[in-house]
Amino acid sequence: MRTEASTLVLNQHHKVSTLIRFVKSLILTGLKFTTVQINQLINSNDARKIINSLWCDGMDIQDVRSDNRCKLNWYVAVENQLLLFEERSV
Repeated sequence: MRTEASTLVLNQHHKVSTLIRFVKSLILTGLKFTTVQINQLINSNDARKIINSLWCDGMDIQDVRSDNRCKLNWYVAVENQLLLFEERSV
């Protein structure tokens, strides 16, 4: 039997994992996003934490601070990484 507190924890965990998957899919597009843009897209203030989590999990996320002090983030694909559903020249 679930208590109200355990249901709240499960719902919060589901929300966080959904946000992580969404931000990961954004980063994998190869486009460059500021943390402000990501926060606006996910309607949250957790973009920096999520990006850091993805980086710690091994994603090669690069960043640079622009002139207006916003941090620009993008994904750098590994060249020797196996690509699915894309043709590779042999």
